[in-house]
Amino acid sequence: MKRAVSSLLLAATCIAMTLSPLHAQLEDIRLVDGPFNDSHIGRVEVMYNGTWGTICDDSWSQDDAAVACRMLGFRFHLCWPPGATFGEGTGPIWMDNVVCTGSEENLEQCRFNGWGVHSCDHSEDAGLVCASAHVVDAPSQVRVTNSTNTTITIEWMAPPIPRGITKVQYRVRYESDILFPRSFVIRASANDSNFSRTIRRLVPGTEYDVQVRAEVQYPYCTRYLFGNYSEAIKASTLNGTGLRLEDVRLVNGTFGPHMGRVEVLYDGQWGTICDDFWSYADADIACEMM
Repeated sequence: MKRAVSSLLLAATCIAMTLSPLHAQLEDIRLVDGPFNDSHIGRVEVMYNGTWGTICDDSWSQDDAAVACRMLGFRFHLCWPPGATFGEGTGPIWMDNVVCTGSEENLEQCRFNGWGVHSCDHSEDAGLVCASAHVVDAPSQVRVTNSTNTTITIEWMAPPIPRGITKVQYRVRYESDILFPRSFVIRASANDSNFSRTIRRLVPGTEYDVQVRAEVQYPYCTRYLFGNYSEAIKASTLNGTGLRLEDVRLVNGTFGPHMGRVEVLYDGQWGTICDDFWSYADADIACEMM
């Protein structure tokens, strides 16, 4: 009986020793050595047992970044640069192979090797870029300045661009009852304040919803980050002669109604389309119309 009790106590002690590193308290977290002296960007360091140390970038991911940014008081995680992007730390490497689901309140609730258990050096220190709000606001004063049978010209004002941003682009999105949403990108400078662009190859006599959003590339982030689209504005192409394209069809196809020569009905008469400049984009619109 004594031997059984001793075995149970020994097993309990071993289990406690095994689990205790994973459940010890992470005391604090910070970002250091980032540019601009900003607290939202830098090398990730955590305090354990009264000592600051780093996190190895093995398995460092978007979900881990989300948890770390929340711990720091930020709503958004922008990117999570690996490889000691913000310089190599000193002292212990406290965490390695951190795997979060993104819903945790604290990094210590995520799976990892255990405090101080790692196979890294400081060249693999993890970094982080957080934000308290959307990186960039929606463009303002979006309006139509000109329309023709097949084009719509719009202009807009740039939103305030955050400090340090050098790469900016704008995505123009448009759709109609006969056209699925489409978009195109305009490269820009962070110093540009107003823009004017023409949407081309549209259907005559058709109303479109048009929106614009800003997309920026933050230093140390490889992807473009974006805010909300502007409120949609209504924009219509002109009817031209007062008549509009009435119908479209495919004829003389070999295997069914999904292929054939393109014909359009205009002013009550069917006719063809010349293949000059006929492209994938044109074909896409024609298929959507059918």
